[in-house]
Amino acid sequence: MTDTIHRLLQKTRWLILILPLFYMTAAFAQDPENAPDTQYWVTDKAEVLSSSVEKALTDNAKAFEQETTNQVVVVTVDSLAGLTIERYGRWLGNSWGIGQADQDNGVLLLVAPNDRRVRIEVGRGLEDLLSDRIAQSIIDNEILPEFRDDDLQAGIVAGHTAIIQALGGEYREPTPWEKFIHILLLPFFVIGRFLGFGGGGFSGGGGSFGGGGASGSW
Repeated sequence: MTDTIHRLLQKTRWLILILPLFYMTAAFAQDPENAPDTQYWVTDKAEVLSSSVEKALTDNAKAFEQETTNQVVVVTVDSLAGLTIERYGRWLGNSWGIGQADQDNGVLLLVAPNDRRVRIEVGRGLEDLLSDRIAQSIIDNEILPEFRDDDLQAGIVAGHTAIIQALGGEYREPTPWEKFIHILLLPFFVIGRFLGFGGGGFSGGGGSFGGGGASGSW
């Protein structure tokens, strides 16, 4: 009798361990609600980019891909459909197959304005060039300052430019002194902006994503 109860407990323990994995697999088997269904270098579902900026980003991404085979994709979404931006970004990168299958050299810049979240998802083959630390620096120093100033378009352009620079070994992280000066002058930039001063489709190659990158919120 004791042995039977022990065996039942053992089986129950395995079920407890396996069931969460089953549900996670089932969740990824279906696309998130209202997910982008058309693949472009720039897919602006949230409609935060002007047509001219969208074209400029697309042209830059296409030229960069022709030169290096690295694929940099920008996607904005209305909603993360209840997922974390990390899960959504990894799902989208793998689902679209961003990057080349034999190189895993894709990068996804994902912006969810209504959730106030941003993610740089990095393909496995580019994690040395675009490390988690550099991706976080791009988000913190290039993207989020613009987003917090209510200029999503400028933040996306700055992030896209910095990603391409990083992949070419040209991105330089701000020094602590530069960061201090930026924080010191930020109120003046905000006041100046308030007053009115300053300021085609691709075929995914089957690249894979393992969770490398960085995230941020504003």
